[in-house]
Amino acid sequence: MARPTPTPRAWRPLAFSLALFGVCLGADAALAARPPASPAPRGPLIYVTNVMDQSISVIEPATGANRKVPVGTMPHNWSRSPDGKELLVVNTGSESVSFFDAFTGAWRRNMLLAPIPENPQHAALGPARFRGVNSCHECHGANAIGRLPGQVTYAIDGKSLWTVAMNPPSVIRVDRLTGKHLQTLTITDPPFPVMASNVQYTPDGKELIVLHRREGKPKLPRAGTAYQKPKDLTAYDHGGAPGAKASLITFHTPDGLEETGRMVVPTGMPFNITFDKAGKLMYAAYRSSNKIAEIDVAKRALKRMLLVGEGPNNAVIDAKDGKYLYAPSFYDIPADIAKVELATGHVRALLPAKNSPAMLEQDPDSGLLYAVISASNCLLEIDPAGKGKIRREFPLGAFPLDVLIIPESERRRLGGR
Repeated sequence: MARPTPTPRAWRPLAFSLALFGVCLGADAALAARPPASPAPRGPLIYVTNVMDQSISVIEPATGANRKVPVGTMPHNWSRSPDGKELLVVNTGSESVSFFDAFTGAWRRNMLLAPIPENPQHAALGPARFRGVNSCHECHGANAIGRLPGQVTYAIDGKSLWTVAMNPPSVIRVDRLTGKHLQTLTITDPPFPVMASNVQYTPDGKELIVLHRREGKPKLPRAGTAYQKPKDLTAYDHGGAPGAKASLITFHTPDGLEETGRMVVPTGMPFNITFDKAGKLMYAAYRSSNKIAEIDVAKRALKRMLLVGEGPNNAVIDAKDGKYLYAPSFYDIPADIAKVELATGHVRALLPAKNSPAMLEQDPDSGLLYAVISASNCLLEIDPAGKGKIRREFPLGAFPLDVLIIPESERRRLGGR
């Protein structure tokens, strides 16, 4: 290795002076180039997946900012890291996940979930290249063959991810940094053939819960034809879809190594779950039967079935006082969001929702609902008070699906601003 050429002795004082001058100039330039301090966040930051145009939308309602960020094929569901600082979206068609900064929406990296063959060609590409890959199609001109991830959630340790895979039906845990397969969650002797549809932790992180639908292809209700909306909203039952008569919920230790309980729910096709503020009650949305199951987590007991609109994909408990549950009715014509009074279990109002509300979330700071309208490619801002009122509409990409909200209070507290 060649040794560096020494600076002639006579030139060393001058060299030192020039170096010092350069440091000063560099410091001045750095100060001049330093961007102004970011303004304090105003209102929530909202993330939405656009399934059919390979993008997500990042919206700040307070400023009107609305931008699209490209991701992989068929982005579906969101998940947030345990420390709240990172988000991921699962790209079902690309067998990948894309990671983002939760407080800025800045893209961080992509990661393949399908097994990556270990060979000299892949090794030569290096880890930096793989951080940007969201599909085998980029290099090979072919789609990844494998798991078809439908939903992904962070493990409680923040170092790994749980993946609900459809091919074959399974729940697997992979390394968050490499995508390496670490574990397969085992369901011993299920009461019927099952396919996992959702995996989440309880709010305290002490249990891992997996929703399983009965494997097969139950018929979905035809939009707008399954029922006539009754005048008496207390009798808001339209009947379920045939072929989806039961589903399974399993409870596990946080590491997924031990099953701690299970229960069969007498209806099919569970989609998403949410919890009350205390974390004691779980609400599972059953799209095929137009019901929300209220479940006592500790007792593994079904308390009641709440009748909502046709085709609910999720449910939200009112963040202000917990008195109401809101559930979007994906197949209702005209479209609506059921406002259920939890004390009685009755639908008290049908909030306006344009057409085909897929998913909704609530900003806990303002109490406003944000509903993704798949058929109109937009996001609605809804005041849920009384019979509800649409306040604003934000354009989205093609066939938007899932929504995640970072409220202003968390942006200030966790975002370091």
